[in-house]
Amino acid sequence: MSVMTAQKPPTRLRRMAWPVIGATATVGAAFFIRAVDPNNGGYPFCPLKAVTGLDCPACGGLRCVHALMNGDIGTALDQNLIAVFVLPMIVIWAAFALAARWRGDDAVGANSSADVDAQGNAALKANALRVLWVGLIVAVQIAFWVIGGLVMVALPIERVRGEHRLAEAPVVALDVAGATPLADAVGAAGIDPVRAELTTTPRGPVWVLTPAEGAPVRLSAVSNQPLPAYDADEATRLAIAQYQGPGQVVGTELLPEAPVETGRAGPLWRVDFDDPEGTRFYLDTATGAVVSRRSDLWSLFDTMWRLHILDFGPGGDNINSWWIILLAAVSVIVVITGLILLWLRIGRDLAVRRAVQTKR
Repeated sequence: MSVMTAQKPPTRLRRMAWPVIGATATVGAAFFIRAVDPNNGGYPFCPLKAVTGLDCPACGGLRCVHALMNGDIGTALDQNLIAVFVLPMIVIWAAFALAARWRGDDAVGANSSADVDAQGNAALKANALRVLWVGLIVAVQIAFWVIGGLVMVALPIERVRGEHRLAEAPVVALDVAGATPLADAVGAAGIDPVRAELTTTPRGPVWVLTPAEGAPVRLSAVSNQPLPAYDADEATRLAIAQYQGPGQVVGTELLPEAPVETGRAGPLWRVDFDDPEGTRFYLDTATGAVVSRRSDLWSLFDTMWRLHILDFGPGGDNINSWWIILLAAVSVIVVITGLILLWLRIGRDLAVRRAVQTKR
């Protein structure tokens, strides 16, 4: 009767030697590419490119790695889109493999085939659990993307902008003949404008002179005198005249600085209405014109938009922020990694089924 002797598992030092050497060399090569710009030459040429003139899937890879190592994701995407998504997957796989080597999950001694299968299943489940935790992190942002997208497409943009609450203003022809010459208005203002506009306001024709820096200057196009600011009662009356809807004025406030949501600068009158949307008009303190319309509906839309693009700055319009690029890339990696794990699981299950059928 033959006796099977147990094979002694390799020590941790032997298991980790070559993987650590390989990882160290890879990291060193990455930092070398970071320091030495491939755009300046000095690297081996692509044989396929040299012979056929065609780009292979790896073309631009070195420039992509150089851009990634320097934090320039935009350039990396432009140089090699595939590498931007594949390289992080390789790093994640290498990290999992090194961790398995360190724990000895891949060390086989005097284990039976059943033990080997059990170890493989345990490693597969452990990797799936890690992907699940990473997926839960990005799932929060994915939920924001889905919910935000649903809210933004469900809300009519006209109602979000408050266009239905702004009464149609009567068309009034400009009294160009009675307006003062532009040169006289500029001399009275004492500035060098980069833009001049003659417009109609509740106070008659007005010159709006915009300097290179600072707030616009508004002068009466009849007297060339600065327009005095409206008081609260006048601002309320003008807001009511330009509003249509069931709401009543519930508040009028002079704001020394325009809120960020208006996208304006300088002082403004804010007039609130108690309609279902919570409409608020922002009026120019000199002309009385409604320069911005906002509401609670607009605030909801703006919040969803900012969560969608992950830009919480004053403008709220940066669709290329680092956060959204990073989370989008991680989301793609999680999906691809999940598909790989699913493929491995299906392959393992089929192998087990075949083994059972063979024994029968």
